[in-house]
Amino acid sequence: MLASGLWKAAPPRARHSVAVGPGHILHVREYGSPSGLPLVYLHGGPGGTTPPRVAQLVDPAMWRLFTFDQRGCGECASEDALRDNTTGELVADVEAVRRAVGVDRWVVMGSSYGTLLAALYAARHAEHVSGAVIHA
Repeated sequence: MLASGLWKAAPPRARHSVAVGPGHILHVREYGSPSGLPLVYLHGGPGGTTPPRVAQLVDPAMWRLFTFDQRGCGECASEDALRDNTTGELVADVEAVRRAVGVDRWVVMGSSYGTLLAALYAARHAEHVSGAVIHA
């Protein structure tokens, strides 16, 4: 850990593309240890993006972190940012990412609007959630 309280910056260990609904492709970034505890970070918004230093919040030896920008945001490839873009569909996207990356259970972490998505995801998919971290 650096003096700033953050872990050393590192590029994503892997990248995944996940098609979700017509015209939306999520670009998932994976950080940390392949044998680490799975954790998905859900950013604020709507309209926000994953903060560039999110991967530095967690110990890369302990966690297998997944990040992605929601439909119509940041690196998400969308034909129409608002088409088929509701809270329910964003929650379903989290589940689509989980299946695509082959994780059975993970911790959901949300910030700002991401806390709502994390709470709704945990309520709807409790069998795939091992914990939740919500803030802001």
